[in-house]
Amino acid sequence: MHVAGFTEVNRLDIFRVLSGVLHLGNTVFDDEDAKEGAVAIIKDVGYSAVTCASDCLGIEEAQLRKLLLERYVKTREGVIVVRRNRNEATSIRDAIAKTLYCNLFQYLINNLNEYLGGDAMPSMPFIGVLDIFGFETFQVNSFEQLLINFANESLQNTFNEKIFDAELKLFKQEGMITQETMQRPPDNHETIALLAGKLRSRKEDNQSLLVQIDIESREPQASDSKMLRKLHATFGKHPSFPRVHPRDANHMFQIAHFAGCVKYTVDGFIEKNNDQLPSEAATVFSTSSVQAVNGFFHADDTGSKKKVLRSVVKNFRSQIVQLVETLENTECSFIRCVKPNPHMTRDSANNWFSRHYVADQLCHLSIPQTAMVLQSKYTMYVLYMLLTNIFQVVCLPESLTAPSVIHIFRFCLPKRSTATPNCSSKLCFGRSKSIRRNSN
Repeated sequence: MHVAGFTEVNRLDIFRVLSGVLHLGNTVFDDEDAKEGAVAIIKDVGYSAVTCASDCLGIEEAQLRKLLLERYVKTREGVIVVRRNRNEATSIRDAIAKTLYCNLFQYLINNLNEYLGGDAMPSMPFIGVLDIFGFETFQVNSFEQLLINFANESLQNTFNEKIFDAELKLFKQEGMITQETMQRPPDNHETIALLAGKLRSRKEDNQSLLVQIDIESREPQASDSKMLRKLHATFGKHPSFPRVHPRDANHMFQIAHFAGCVKYTVDGFIEKNNDQLPSEAATVFSTSSVQAVNGFFHADDTGSKKKVLRSVVKNFRSQIVQLVETLENTECSFIRCVKPNPHMTRDSANNWFSRHYVADQLCHLSIPQTAMVLQSKYTMYVLYMLLTNIFQVVCLPESLTAPSVIHIFRFCLPKRSTATPNCSSKLCFGRSKSIRRNSN
């Protein structure tokens, strides 16, 4: 790590934060009866995990215990302290651990970028590698699958535009081919609009499914069943929101994705989305003696604490929008990865490939639709300028104009299309270039 510019203090801070996160994960809660009902207590697990966590994170143990076990409610009479139950304490523990780990990851990335000089050359070309998770559909699909499949919908849309729409625009500009002569891949704009509204807009669409989940999650008495009823009522007539069987409507909904319909079970949606820290967390951790932790939560130049109340949906959508913007401004090459079998081992017949397993993945990756698009494409481009440079040694200059070159080579076409006279089954002549179709 010292090679990447991390000092001894930096390295120690990183290990302390990691240790603090691990000790937080070892903190276990139990319920005990009190006059206000069941309240959380920290269970003995053989050592004081809270003591170790607070020591690693550079904060007072009493403050960490209060943060985990108590919450503050503002009333007209003032602020009252309410004891959390076991489930609430567990959720707060997980939220603290996730926030610390995410901030640590971002801290490492920022320091590496600074060391490598990334900020000093914002206009320099770059080569990026994007390794994405594939489309997921299981017997039980939850909040994680919804976000993963939203990411895949967004990237599939980008893939369609890069592979098909950009080519179609070129063909129209060259006057060689019309939209009707090419096969379009499945259009998933309806599904993206349902999930997130306009994908290329940083402004949230309150009428989109993900934002509705986020809004319902912030309600005072939020629940998964209440959220599900709102989704069915709001999107019941949307073409990408097919109705589920009545017996399933009280615990799941369905989305028509580009790779097929997926049913999502809503148990735990609210809890998983509300990955938020209590407002007191910023105050507690901004007093940390660990420089990195202090920086995660310390007040900014305006004097206000850094915001830590940001839902998973809000973060994820923002990241996908930024990713799509980056991809649209780059020249992309696509590699589709397929596993030969679930266990990555040979079967009893010494075969690697499971036909059903591979075919299922190919369908989920929209490979059949992509193959149809590629069959319609003309992919070898030759500029007329290059042809004139080749023939200028044997032809008069006035005969080397683009129309003349087209006129000469049109007679070489073995069979012309009636829809596009300048095209044959293998070759087309546009306004500035000729394009050859790939052999089938």
